[in-house]
Formats: sequence, structure tokens, C-alpha cells
Amino acid sequence: MRYWGIDIGRDLYAAVARDSAGNTVSTIISGSDSEIIEQIEPTDAVACEWTGGRARGFLEKLIQHGVTHLYIYKGSLRADRLHLGFDRKSDVADAATISYALWASLQPNVPFRPNALTDYELVREVYGLRGLLRVARKLTVERARWEQSEAARVSAGLDPKVYKAVAAFHKEQEAMAWQRLRLECARHESVMQVVRILSHYFPHGDRGIYELALLIAPLARFASVSALRRYCGVLPQHGESAGKVVERPAGRRGNMAARGAMGAILQSAIAIGNGARGRRGSWRDYYDRLRTRMRHGEAMIRMMHRLLGLVWRAYHHGEFADPLPIERRLTRSEIRRQQKERVLELVSKGFSDLQCARLLGIHNATISQWKRRDPNFLERYIRARIRAGGHGLTEVDHGNQREDSGRDSSTDRGGDGVS
Repeated sequence: MRYWGIDIGRDLYAAVARDSAGNTVSTIISGSDSEIIEQIEPTDAVACEWTGGRARGFLEKLIQHGVTHLYIYKGSLRADRLHLGFDRKSDVADAATISYALWASLQPNVPFRPNALTDYELVREVYGLRGLLRVARKLTVERARWEQSEAARVSAGLDPKVYKAVAAFHKEQEAMAWQRLRLECARHESVMQVVRILSHYFPHGDRGIYELALLIAPLARFASVSALRRYCGVLPQHGESAGKVVERPAGRRGNMAARGAMGAILQSAIAIGNGARGRRGSWRDYYDRLRTRMRHGEAMIRMMHRLLGLVWRAYHHGEFADPLPIERRLTRSEIRRQQKERVLELVSKGFSDLQCARLLGIHNATISQWKRRDPNFLERYIRARIRAGGHGLTEVDHGNQREDSGRDSSTDRGGDGVS
């Protein structure tokens, strides 16, 4: 048994095979996948990096060739390549890294990071269900198109009874297609796990959650939540080449169908308040918060980013968090800055230091410390007293300032006694 690692490029295929001891026994670079498939025996194990349709077509040819041990490599290829000592990127280095990951993952006593591979059979089952999803969506479009053309068809001479019969037929076919899809999905646990998670957040999503579940399941094929978000194209976009950021524009990539499904579900949630009797929900509140600082499209992408994080957490940890993120806690310096601004506002209205301290719940000595240690605050404090008009600086305030100055000078000579 040999362990093959395949790097699928735009023009070339690179393949590296290892024996049972982990030694490289074969290296092939070819522009045709058939040349590589001829060298692979049915008893061998093969792993390749997932590249969408090209990888799926290659693996399907291997199944026809009789190969049963097929895997998808997941993770950071660059990190694993550097860990194995390949300093420079190349097709052969990537193939050698994938072959080592395959060999190490299938050996009992070879240390390697866990969950580096995903069985291709899981992904293949989901792709079969996607075919049923396409049929159901086409029937939905046809039913909607027929209903929207009622007035035009009847005015053109079509008998209303015939129209209603055809419309009922389309509706029945659509319902049967979606019901068949639900029944087939119930037989695949990897899909139903995602469906149950989405049903928790969108109890009235129904067809939308099945569509999204089929587009991102199985979640086991993603090494991290960042990989899931990158697959759906909701991460910040930038130009990249060989793992390095370059200065060139880049459009939003990823699975456009998955983003469309998430957008439809979220749009329904923010329009009617999570779909529960028209009430406002957490998704609507989150959307309103985002709209205060960004456009609609940016807010939707941010909500998709949040949704995928919730799905990932529920899948791996069983935790169902609130869709509305908790506001960031203020730091001590930010709280102090806000207290100072509030004190200056109250002082400008004529409040004394003691009154300000009582209203803000701080000690009176705290305001005295700010005046001693922060010259900018002291200057603004004096100006606030002046703006207070009749409540300007009194003799008591001047005495406090002289006393504070004396304390400050004594502190410089003997240390600060105020904690």
C-alpha cells in the first residue's frame, strides 16, 4: 500500500507517493490526470487538497479506477510544509506535504496534528444531495414564474380553469421535491447536525436552512472556523499570492450560493424579527447596531460572519450563544475618561465637587487627585467653573487648590500618600 499526495494546480498535477515506512518512492509531474491515475493501484490511499470541481472530478475518476481510500487534506498547507522543512513553495513540496499528512494520519504511532484529513465519501454524499436541491429550487422558480404570469396568460386567452390546474400541478411537484430532499437529508447525520443548529437560530427558516446546510456540510471537512468563513467568502478580501499579501484588488470570492442562502435567511430574520409573530429579535437588533456605522451590504457580511461562528461553536462545543454579540467592556482608562468628562459637564452647570462625586458614585478625593495630577483636566475644570457663571470659583475652591498644591509639593518631597 502506498500513500499518495496530489497537488492539483491550474495546469499541472504533482503527485508524491510514500511507502509504509514513510519514504518517498515516486514523484510525478504531469499536465494530465490520466497519467497519474494509471500509476495508482486500487489498494493505495490518496489525498488531495480540495479545489472544488477539479478535485472532485479527479477523485471521481479514481473511484472508477477502483480506489476506495480517498481523503481530502484540510488545514494550512503552508504551515505543514514549513514544519516538514520545505522552505520554498512548489508543486512537489505541496504534494510531498500532503502525502506525509496522509501517511502519518493512517499510522498508529506517528505523531501528527489530529483531523488533518476528511473522508471523501462524506463530501460525495452531500454532493449527491445537492443535485436534489437544484431540482427543488428549479421547481420553486418555475412555480413562482407561473403564478406571476397569471394575468398575462389569462388575457392571452388561456382558460382560467386550465391555468389553475397547471398552477396546482407546479405547486404539488415543488412540494414533493422539497419533501424528498428532507427525507434524503434525514439519512445523513452530517447534514442533519447543521440543520438542527440552524433550526435553533431560525425556527421558521425551513427550506432556507436545508439549502444552507447542504452548502456547508459536512463541517468536519473544515479545519477551523476561519476555514469555514473563508469557504463562504465572508472574510476581509485582499490580493494574495503564495501566501503573501500583494497590492492588487481582489473581489469577494468563496461559495456565492452559500452567501446567497445566508442572505435570504438573515433578510427574513431582520424583516420580521426572527420570524416569530413579527416581533423584534436579536438578529434585528444586531443589524440596527451595525447599520449605525456601515452600509447594508457590509452589515449583511458581518452578520454572516457572526452566523458561521455560532454554527461552528454549536457544532464543536454544543453552545448556543445569543446572535447579538455582547458589547465590548470598557477599560479602566476609558471609564476614567468618561468620568472626567461627566465631572466637567456637571461643574459647568454649577455643581460642586462633592455633588459631582455623589452623582457619579466616586470619592470626593478622586476629583482632587485628577486636578493635581492632570494639568489638562485642571485647566478644563477652571474653565468649566468660569462657564458656570454665578457658580464660579469660590474662596473655598481657591483654598482647596492651594491646599492641593501644597499636598502636591509635599508629595514630591516625601512620596505620594494617596492610593
